[in-house]
Amino acid sequence: MTPPARVSREIRINANRTEIAAQEWKHGEPTKNVLLLHGWQDNSNSFNKLVQLLPQEWWLVAIDFPGHGLSSQRPEGAPYIVTDWVSDVRLVVRNLGWKKFTIIGHSMGAGVALMYAALFPDLVEAVVSLDVVKQMSDIPGTSVKVMRNAVIALTNYDEPENRPVEIYNSKQDAVDAWYEKHKDNMTKAAVEIILERGLKQTDDGRQQIARDPRLTLPPLYRMPLEQHRAVMKELKCDLLITKAKDSQAWETPEVEKEFLEMYGKNCSRFERLETDGLHHLHVDTPERVASKIVAFLQTPK
Repeated sequence: MTPPARVSREIRINANRTEIAAQEWKHGEPTKNVLLLHGWQDNSNSFNKLVQLLPQEWWLVAIDFPGHGLSSQRPEGAPYIVTDWVSDVRLVVRNLGWKKFTIIGHSMGAGVALMYAALFPDLVEAVVSLDVVKQMSDIPGTSVKVMRNAVIALTNYDEPENRPVEIYNSKQDAVDAWYEKHKDNMTKAAVEIILERGLKQTDDGRQQIARDPRLTLPPLYRMPLEQHRAVMKELKCDLLITKAKDSQAWETPEVEKEFLEMYGKNCSRFERLETDGLHHLHVDTPERVASKIVAFLQTPK
């Protein structure tokens, strides 16, 4: 008999004057605390199907990063910087009262998870990184140009005519448009799941993309590779990295090889899993990775 679907409870967490929305699944006395961190422009709905395949006794919390889903946006004029996501995680965990926990992250969320675990090794028991070896580094020789373009884009954004209008006549129109932009990374079924939490209704009854458009601006700061090396050398916890075979490469093969070797040497336990699918395979086909995640996280120390 199929067990009933787990239903989330909506919670809100105050983090430095930013309200972070989250979905929580908790049943009885938890045996493991697990934080779920979504990818760039996604939201906590991306884990809704995976959650159904994880143990009932795990306390699961999936957040919407600021600017995503139902969370509030950064203040006007403020950029979105990766190190701020790390601070957000610290505030969320403090609010939950967790002393030890595991992180399952996808893409940007996985990069944040790896960085957090490296900075606070006494708090994180394990990391599951879905389709990312590490957060993307600054590309040598491009820093000045990238920063200049980011400053121009951010300051120009103050003018209303420079803000994108992402309003559609129906949910289906929004899904179709989002899929067309991101079809190399996700199926239409995955888009539908994410936009269930990623749309808001306008006053005239149409549908608008809810995530902050500033997220699409060029990054004001991206950590240099040397700094990434220094931080990731401190990663000691158990680590599982999954790789979707049909996903694009986020780093050069040389950089990926270097960091995978580093994890193999420094982490208490390190495994890697390759599976069929696109970058967002965990959203609509989580059965491809769920059993491996559970087995990895339940293996006794």
